[in-house]
Amino acid sequence: MGQAKNKIKQCPVTGRKISPRECGENRMSNYDCPANCPQNPWSPENYDHLRDIDHKTREKTLNRYRDEELKLYGHVHTPPNSETTFAATLFFLNRLYRERDSDGRTFADRWRAEGLNGLNNDQQQILVEEENARVALLEVQQVIDDRRVIVIDLLEKNPEPKLLMDCAFAATACRFSTLLTLIAEAPFFYRLHTAGIPCPEITGLSPLEILTTVVRHQKGPKTREAMRPWLFENLLTVVESFSAIQTARQAESFRTMDAAYSKTEYKLCGSREELIQRLDGLEEAHREDPLEENADEGFVDEWVWTEPSDLFGAGRAVLGRVLLHKKDRIRLETTSAKKRDTLRPQLEKLLNGLIRFTKQRTDDLSKQMLNRQNFNYDKSLVPKKLLKNPMQIENSCTCIPSDLEALSPTKMEESMMKEFDRTFLDSPIPALNDKTPREAASLPALRPALVELMKQHVHNRDKHNLQNGGQIDINPLIRELGLDEIDFPPPPPRSIPHRTNDEDFEEDAEDCDIYLTSEEVKKRAADLKSFGNLRSRFEKAFPEVITVIDSFLFDEGKIPMTVREPILDLATQTAFIVFHPDMPSLPEIYESDLMETMLDRVRDTDERSEDSPIGMEEPELMRFVNKKLQNLLDPGKDIAAVIIFFMAFTDELHHAMMDLIGQFLDDHPDLFD
Repeated sequence: MGQAKNKIKQCPVTGRKISPRECGENRMSNYDCPANCPQNPWSPENYDHLRDIDHKTREKTLNRYRDEELKLYGHVHTPPNSETTFAATLFFLNRLYRERDSDGRTFADRWRAEGLNGLNNDQQQILVEEENARVALLEVQQVIDDRRVIVIDLLEKNPEPKLLMDCAFAATACRFSTLLTLIAEAPFFYRLHTAGIPCPEITGLSPLEILTTVVRHQKGPKTREAMRPWLFENLLTVVESFSAIQTARQAESFRTMDAAYSKTEYKLCGSREELIQRLDGLEEAHREDPLEENADEGFVDEWVWTEPSDLFGAGRAVLGRVLLHKKDRIRLETTSAKKRDTLRPQLEKLLNGLIRFTKQRTDDLSKQMLNRQNFNYDKSLVPKKLLKNPMQIENSCTCIPSDLEALSPTKMEESMMKEFDRTFLDSPIPALNDKTPREAASLPALRPALVELMKQHVHNRDKHNLQNGGQIDINPLIRELGLDEIDFPPPPPRSIPHRTNDEDFEEDAEDCDIYLTSEEVKKRAADLKSFGNLRSRFEKAFPEVITVIDSFLFDEGKIPMTVREPILDLATQTAFIVFHPDMPSLPEIYESDLMETMLDRVRDTDERSEDSPIGMEEPELMRFVNKKLQNLLDPGKDIAAVIIFFMAFTDELHHAMMDLIGQFLDDHPDLFD
């Protein structure tokens, strides 16, 4: 008896002490419980308890559904195996709460007529929330912690901030992420019913404008009020449309990408000393020691020709390289048709009377990548309006200012981003009718476009910080523009997302030394000499890597087959520098992932580049590979495709190692107690 009395608690609703039974049978149904009541499962502080209630409710509901289906039909209707998780969720929501029998009753109505037997009061409230699940277009305004996110539903006429509770979503959400999803509305917060799909990002269009365009393209309603019920009935089509739009815009970006690698050859027919004098006297060019591969080919002098760069507002962009051969040959190397067409006339004007054109070779890497990548999508799902202004991918290199070279990569990137923020305010932007952000902030007609533009900048900065463990704040930029309506605190520091979307990836992995140093690469490479038959193990462990090598590098005869074996040997060596040959099992690397990473390497060249092609994840390993490649391939041939492959391969090896480390930490949490 004494123990029962100790469980009696003061109830803020009744103003008296009540028993646990009275509390459980009446909370949130007969009693309007406040959010701060410690016994209220719907309190945000009791979210874990609510998740347990939700799990048990769904389990009981599906058991009841199974029993009823067997009784009525002799079998259970389930989603087809080909359906996605999104589709499966919709299937069950429709079967349980929307489809009606001959009496006009749903599954929930029939269960309710029997008193919802088997469900307690808390579980009955969950059932009501599930029954009223609706489509929402959520925009993140603030990430509070590892489970709480402030969002607005853009489908509402006057959206108001609302708390969303979801651990998986909070782990990766960024400000102004937009998600088309299904939500259940609890008394004090939203709950996600399914993961949802991000809204495509299109400069100049808000997420609501994009969704509205898709709905109207599918002959849907024109008013916002009628859109939500239509979306529930047609959500899978809209999800497919979003995916098709992303694919179509990506394909269009590659079709318009300028990645024409050119080598223009000249014969020196004048004074060698005069040529050197003219190039040395040019402010836009500076002499460097020839790259190793160029020196091996016989070039003895090299000039890097630059122009002011917009990349992060720092450094100078490389237009091309001018190489002088020991046997009176001149070569101009450029990485795009635009740079070639810009620089070639300037070079020929500067060296007029000293050189004579002999030949030019151009290899279009973007077309090769486009031909290899599968861009299949249903064109009928893509409104033409949403194909305009695809992302422009620029293939570029930048010479880093000398005052930044001594900084660590993290500090260098932080310094360059801050410089970008400083110069961005006064840079003309096409999406703002060529006005600067500072000018657009004072023009009412352009302010909405500026807000959408800055939302994308904030979102991208948050995503960059999340993926790289940084905390580079963009809010000073927002405040200087006076955009108070989008001035929200940045997300707190979070664990870097796991490649497999495992929300439980341990932060401790960040403290592990998983990046190979130059000394480690050299030592591991030397140690491999004591192992026999590594090539056979490589072919068995990584068959899809070999498929990519053959299809991407050798199918079109661009790279001579005589170097296939040496390249496979180098790939073998690279893999076992990362993973010890005695490991009992090696991770799989899939063709689709490797091809996608190669696409990423091309796309990212305008965001992160160096004077030599170094892999982002394992720079020292990639330097080692580069040196090996110079001895394997004819320096006179364009080896860009080979370099892109090895950059992607080293990245995939690095991420596979991170996955193994993350799994090890998950399995041994006591190591860091």
